[in-house]
Amino acid sequence: MGGAIRPTPSRRYERRRPKKTPLHKVVSENLASWLAWCDRKEQPVPGYVEEEFRGYLECGLLCFGFARAVCMTCRTGFVVAARLLLRALNT
Repeated sequence: MGGAIRPTPSRRYERRRPKKTPLHKVVSENLASWLAWCDRKEQPVPGYVEEEFRGYLECGLLCFGFARAVCMTCRTGFVVAARLLLRALNT
């Protein structure tokens, strides 16, 4: 049994589709009106909370940054949304 160790097959990468989730739909449709409502009640939302909601809406979307990757096993190329990576590098 002295053969080479072969990598076990893994699942194929599937990019997230955040705009298709119910939570993304609810947040994107209601964030602006909720923030305005909080302002009218004179209880504004802390800046970090608004930033997190806006970051959530951008997360996983290729238009906010992506990286090209290649599977080392099958040599298939694909893109990975890199919003969080870019955010980390900019801090």
